[in-house]
Amino acid sequence: MNKALKITFILFAALGLLAFMSGCSADLEGQDKAKGKSRPETRSPNGKKMLGDWSGQAEMVPVEASKPWRADLASYVFGNTHIEALREVEIVARVDGLLERLAVEEGDRVNQGQVLAELDKTELRLAQKEAAAKLENNRSIYERSLQMLEKELTSQEALERSKYDYETARTQLDRADLNLRYATITAPLNGIITQRMVEKGDLIRANTVLFKLADTEKLLARVYVPEKELGRIAVGSPARIQSEMYSGEQFSGVVDMIAPVVDPTTGTVKVTARITEGREKLKPGMFCSVYILIATHSDVLVISRKALIPDTESPEVFVVDDSSVVHRRKLTLGLVQGDTLEVLKGLTEDEVVVLVGQETLHEGATVRIMSREENTGPLEAPAVQPRTYKPGTRER
Repeated sequence: MNKALKITFILFAALGLLAFMSGCSADLEGQDKAKGKSRPETRSPNGKKMLGDWSGQAEMVPVEASKPWRADLASYVFGNTHIEALREVEIVARVDGLLERLAVEEGDRVNQGQVLAELDKTELRLAQKEAAAKLENNRSIYERSLQMLEKELTSQEALERSKYDYETARTQLDRADLNLRYATITAPLNGIITQRMVEKGDLIRANTVLFKLADTEKLLARVYVPEKELGRIAVGSPARIQSEMYSGEQFSGVVDMIAPVVDPTTGTVKVTARITEGREKLKPGMFCSVYILIATHSDVLVISRKALIPDTESPEVFVVDDSSVVHRRKLTLGLVQGDTLEVLKGLTEDEVVVLVGQETLHEGATVRIMSREENTGPLEAPAVQPRTYKPGTRER
């Protein structure tokens, strides 16, 4: 009997405890409703509702995310250089003289044979007259020697000497004529005067540089590319030229020449691009960046470089599942255009990847997406920052 009473007592005590706990729970829920509180509610990356609790919400990491999108990508070999004229020559004086006339200034466009400057010709004309008189005198002596030899009034040796003096005098006259022509400085080719080195009235000596003349019919940009890229570059490959002076503008070009040898010190090959657009703006000596197109991929899946997890041996991203849980995912990447990366393997268009906040994440962490970027616009080429290959270093 005592045993039955004990069992009955324990059952009543258990029921009372359950009733007490139920009342407390209802009281707390009523207090929450009275204060306007409700259970937290979150949404998955696909927009589905998910019920949360107060304790779980504190562990959710805020992140920014984005879905992959499709775009056209282009790959370029990049190099910095200075624009060069097809030909640039120094025009020098061939004779001494006072600079009497300057016919052109810097920036003037000239044609082959056009007079650029003239030296004082007074002394040169006197030298020409002197040489002409000497030639006439030696011609007369030579002719008399011929007549006298026929009459056996002179020797063969005397005749040969008079002939030598005659030929020498004729050469001296030819030189005097040439020096007189050299006093008129003319353009050896069509081009633009890029520098004038002298002033009117200067005393000019032979071999003094008077002008610098550039043939701007063709503008060239020479860059050095790694030998491993040589198989993807050919004569006729498109190129783009950018200059800081014309920010935001791009000028077209084409590969004109590829050096037949590889520099063994740097492992690079010199590639010459001819500028086909913007010759009225681009000038010889101007610093520019040259992008040579080596590959294009159309309508490929891409992501932003920001999505990559830092300090990993291979490309990895965090993918957010429908429960807002992140998972590490290894990727296989293709072309790179600036901050846009082609994804060959590892992602689909419907998945969501973390863009900002990877540093505090780990496998299986729960996240709360604060904002989502939508990247669907076309990419402008070459809006890129590819690797630079300099002629002084070998790529490893």
